[in-house]
Amino acid sequence: MRGDRDAAQADRGGVRALPRPEGRAPAAVHGASARYWKDLLSRDAAAALAASPLPALVLQGEKDIQVRKDADYDVLRAKVGDAGGRVTYRSFPGLNHLFMQVEGESTGGEYAIPGRVAPEVVDAIASWILAR
Repeated sequence: MRGDRDAAQADRGGVRALPRPEGRAPAAVHGASARYWKDLLSRDAAAALAASPLPALVLQGEKDIQVRKDADYDVLRAKVGDAGGRVTYRSFPGLNHLFMQVEGESTGGEYAIPGRVAPEVVDAIASWILAR
């Protein structure tokens, strides 16, 4: 999910309002193709997660500006819950979309800086896998 679904739905107006040379859709909006946005906006992550019989680990970097904690992670958790113990949620303060530590606010500009996934995320994934 990139951003929350409501914001993406609201942004459709902005996407539709972009100039379209020769009647064609713009090549990219927020760095992604129209095909990507059409597919993304057609998905319901909460329904898919709730319907799946598989165990799931949902991770969130609390400084993620693409998949926001308040608008995506918290909403997903409220809608799906733990699905009878099948879904586990973990959020990580100070980490961005790439699960890397960010000083100050994330802008996405830090994605170009080489780094590593935070050890606590690796530990959370490993522990979750080993518990199954």
